[in-house]
Amino acid sequence: MKIENRNDKGFTLLELLVVVLIIGILAAIALPNYKKSVNKSRLAEAVLLSKSLEAGVKYLAHKGVSGQGKEIAASFSLSGASWNEEGLIYSTKTHALDITCQDEQCVAHIYYPKEGAPLYTLTFTGEKNQNTIKTCQGPDYICDDLADKGFTKI
Repeated sequence: MKIENRNDKGFTLLELLVVVLIIGILAAIALPNYKKSVNKSRLAEAVLLSKSLEAGVKYLAHKGVSGQGKEIAASFSLSGASWNEEGLIYSTKTHALDITCQDEQCVAHIYYPKEGAPLYTLTFTGEKNQNTIKTCQGPDYICDDLADKGFTKI
């Protein structure tokens, strides 16, 4: 009886190629789902910001407040972010917003991302004794999702 003394340490090239192929397939499946999840979370944050911003714009327009930035935003509650040095832009980790009121009309914008060219912009326009007009400017997948929340696409 002949005993073979094989020294099988390591993997063959074929085995390594199969593993790399499987990892590539899993990554191709996971990446679109990851992007979709990230977009949903961005949208959820924008909707959360928009609720307080819409209420604030409606309140400020009804009261006939004039001004912009921090001076008028003190009239309603915003938390979880900070104002820039000029007090005109309010920034969270991902979004930025500004508010301007003049002659019983207030306009607020939410930008994402907060720096550079925005992926999308949400605008709220409130006039005294009028419903707030909400518009969305950006990709279809964002603005279409916001359509059921009263936003119209520009």
